[in-house]
Amino acid sequence: MPTPRPLTIVRGLGVLWLAVGCVMLALGARQASDAVRSITWPKTQGTVLESVVMRRPRRVGDTRDSVSVPLVRYRYALGGVLYHSTHVSFKRYVFGADRESRNTVARYPVGAAVSVYVDPDRPGSAVLEHGISTLNLLVLIAGSILIGVGGRWMRKRGPRSSGVTRDAQRPR
Repeated sequence: MPTPRPLTIVRGLGVLWLAVGCVMLALGARQASDAVRSITWPKTQGTVLESVVMRRPRRVGDTRDSVSVPLVRYRYALGGVLYHSTHVSFKRYVFGADRESRNTVARYPVGAAVSVYVDPDRPGSAVLEHGISTLNLLVLIAGSILIGVGGRWMRKRGPRSSGVTRDAQRPR
């Protein structure tokens, strides 16, 4: 079986980075869109029912460990209907960020009265922290960069990627 040419590998990596970038950009755009929309959501009062740092198992290759994830469960009423939610914000937590998980739980102790921002189109969807976060923007930026890198790698052609100039390959 012939070994893959370096150019094929480079293009394959380009496709991979392009695909990962597209997924990140799509997910990031959806989260950022919801986060921006939440700025206009009406506010109601709620109560924190549970606030703990949970440990979730994680497996990376042959290694097994656990990561910290904050769980803040709260209730709120809107239009005489009682709802429950665990969404703190549109920011996705970096799994394993112990300090961030502890800080989130500390901001929302059990029994605390909280402001809840409710999606007027879906009253069962709510957050405690509305608006866009730096992490939302970083996901969009990282996705865009990966798309650019992937596109650049896919465009590489033999003469440029091998160090041979076009002039050297021109027939005389």
